[in-house]
Amino acid sequence: MVVAKVALAKAYRDAVFKVVPKALCKPITLAAYQVINKELVTLDQRRDRAKAWIKQIRVDDKRVFALLNVCGWADVTDEHLIVLTGLKTAINDGDDTIDSAFPMTVVAPKISKKGRDELFPTGNKTPADKLAELKSKLSGDVTEAGLIAYIHAKKLADDSLATLDEVQKMKPSAIESLLAAWVDVEKSFKTPKSQ
Repeated sequence: MVVAKVALAKAYRDAVFKVVPKALCKPITLAAYQVINKELVTLDQRRDRAKAWIKQIRVDDKRVFALLNVCGWADVTDEHLIVLTGLKTAINDGDDTIDSAFPMTVVAPKISKKGRDELFPTGNKTPADKLAELKSKLSGDVTEAGLIAYIHAKKLADDSLATLDEVQKMKPSAIESLLAAWVDVEKSFKTPKSQ
């Protein structure tokens, strides 16, 4: 039974090597042999070396993760390790300091919903609420068609959008921009009075 399994495994390997070009297989098999013979360092081993260096210089892991924009050591890739290697070299050469290489992370205090609403009163408005607020501001001088033309002229949204509802669906930031700069919008619609 064991001989049959060995023969099947060898036949499968030979079939794979017949289909996949040897030029693609050779570097992979060489790398596998190097890992087996301890000639090549694996990603996990490189991560462990980086962790040891970070502990040696007494930097909190959270600062490293914030710099690399990852959640943990498992998310650290080859590219991240290259960045850490560069920082290590810069710190060792005196070109950089630990504090500038790994800036302190600032944790924002948690604010209750009531406190957030008091600090940021528009923060809880939905896009539909913002659209309704904008429509309520339309008056004699400022019409929806005129506002659409203004949006197109200011390149706030694509020219194909013909109504405020379409603008709100496709480009909600345009509605927010209009609300934020409403005084300027109204001024652009005011006609100068003749004297």
